[in-house]
Amino acid sequence: MTGFDYLKSVFARPRDSPYFSIVNMLWGATSGSVCWWIIFPIESIRKRMQARGKAEFAENYNGIFDWISKVYKRNGIRGFYFGLLPACYKIFISAGIMFAINEKLKQLLDY
Repeated sequence: MTGFDYLKSVFARPRDSPYFSIVNMLWGATSGSVCWWIIFPIESIRKRMQARGKAEFAENYNGIFDWISKVYKRNGIRGFYFGLLPACYKIFISAGIMFAINEKLKQLLDY
C-alpha cells in the first residue's frame, strides 16, 4: 500500500469531498496496476510451470532458468509479458473497487 498511500497524500482530497471515493478508487487502481506490471513475469513463470505437459504448452521446462531461456529465445523480452493487457484490465478494476471499499469503510468506521 506504499504506492497508494504516496499517491493519496500527493493528490489528497478531504474525506467529506464528493470525489473522495472516486479519487481513491483511481489511485488504488493505478497502484495495483503498477504492481501487476512488475510481478507479471514471475506470475507467468508460475502459470507456465504449472501447465507444463498440457496441449497449449506442449514443451516441458526443466526449471525456471530453462523456462526463461526458452521463452527468451522464442519470443524475446515480449514473451515474458504475453497476456499482460487483459490481466491489467482485470487488476485495474478489482484493485480500484478494493481500495474504494476499503477507504469507504475507514470513513464509515472513523478509522
